[in-house]
Amino acid sequence: MVVSRAFLFLPLSIAIAFTLSVLYAYGEDTAAPAIKTETPATAPPSPPVATENPAPSAQNSPMPASEIPLTPVYNPWGSIPVHRDPPSKIKPKPAPKKTPKPQATSKGTTKLPLILQEIQAKYVQAVTLTAEFKQVNEVIALGTKKNSSGIIMIKRPNKLRWETHQPDRNILVSDGRKFWFYTPPFDESEHGQLIERRSSEIQSRLANALLSGSFSAVADMKIKQGKGSTFELTPKKGSAGTVIKAHVEIDIDLKLIKKVILEHQGGNRSEISLSKIVLAQPMGDELFIFTPPPNTDVVTQ
Repeated sequence: MVVSRAFLFLPLSIAIAFTLSVLYAYGEDTAAPAIKTETPATAPPSPPVATENPAPSAQNSPMPASEIPLTPVYNPWGSIPVHRDPPSKIKPKPAPKKTPKPQATSKGTTKLPLILQEIQAKYVQAVTLTAEFKQVNEVIALGTKKNSSGIIMIKRPNKLRWETHQPDRNILVSDGRKFWFYTPPFDESEHGQLIERRSSEIQSRLANALLSGSFSAVADMKIKQGKGSTFELTPKKGSAGTVIKAHVEIDIDLKLIKKVILEHQGGNRSEISLSKIVLAQPMGDELFIFTPPPNTDVVTQ
């Protein structure tokens, strides 16, 4: 998005766990003592008493109850510490009930209000957009406001032509891979200047996405409806360059985007108003490639 030379490439402005506790039971490390009884000589010897837990081998012998610690120990099968109590005190616990996870309908994207879904569908079907724009940029540090106007052309999914006519002429063109920003010379004795940048190097394309109705292109954004036909959008921190909040004003009847306001860190503010909006106008791809005229200084960044 272009604001003017003073705002050249102003950064614009776009995912859970269950724990399982396992308790171990230990057997008693004691054997029943032998009981001596006097038996008549004619009586046969008593059979051995069967025990519920046969004596374990030395290798698998459990820890004596007196040596079992009662302090919390690490449970290798879960993140919850458990207490090892003597076997006689261990009570079986019912298996925890599993709560089903809610299924995300569209991971990483924002659930849009119905009217914004309808506008987005309309813009997607139209493919192209052209409109006249008026822009007001406010810089708090300098205490200044600057007005500019011109024509914007957008061709989905990522082509842009932004021509500023007033007060200073300049043009921003993108074919989705590169951005060209051209400033013509002030007079014949000077050279024009062209700055080329890769599209991936542009910190934020939030304004272009909103103006073209590409609301789903910006992930993790909180949306709430304000007064009338205005929506407030708060992007996830760091996902939209310096933009901390955006406002979108729509025409509910025509399902068109009329205005976008961007609030930046530090209090700076950009307001873009659209008029004479035309959708689905044929546009050739040559409009979104820029060839510099003679006597142009090219700067690659």
